Parts: sequence; C-alpha cells; structure tokens
Amino acid sequence: MAARDLRLAVAYGVGALASIAVGSAFATFTPRAAARLIALAAAAAFLLLAQFSIRSAANGLAKVVSVTGQAAGMAFAPRHARARYLLIAADPAGMLDVPIQHLLLGVP
Repeated sequence: MAARDLRLAVAYGVGALASIAVGSAFATFTPRAAARLIALAAAAAFLLLAQFSIRSAANGLAKVVSVTGQAAGMAFAPRHARARYLLIAADPAGMLDVPIQHLLLGVP
C-alpha cells in the first residue's frame, strides 16, 4: 500500500508542475485580463494537485516508517505534511505577481 501512495504522490506532483508550466506558457501569449485568469486557474490547479501530492506522500512515508513502530509512523505524517505545505505556499504567489514580502509582512 505504501508504494501505491508514493506513486500517487509522484503523479499528483507531476500534474502540479505541469499546471505551473502550462499556466506560465499561456499567460505570456495572451492579453492582460486573460493572462490573469489563466494564472488564477493554474494557481488553483497547482494548489489542489500539490495538496493531493503532499497528502499521498505523507501517508506513504508514514506507512514505510511505521514498519519500525506504529508511534513513529503516526508522528511522521503531520510533520512531513506541515513542512511541505509551507513550501508550496510561495509558488502561486509568484505566479500571480504577489511579492513574498506582502505575504510575510502584511503590506498592501
């Protein structure tokens, strides 16, 4: 079962990266309003697929770690997921031309 979860994580991760690539490629060749809409759709697809990827990877790795002990696997999954969610939070902000300082400092 762990291998199935890890394969799903890879498939969802590839889909998330593809949504970024497609969104970035199409946004450069379209008018400004359409580019913004394409960027929003690509960011939404990225967030959804990245969340599925993180959840599947955390479950798969927790199953692998839990072979050594049930407590180790249960403690691993939330920590892994939390770290990955922090990493994906910045990518849609860059795609939507939102400076990261605005997110960190709350500057309008």
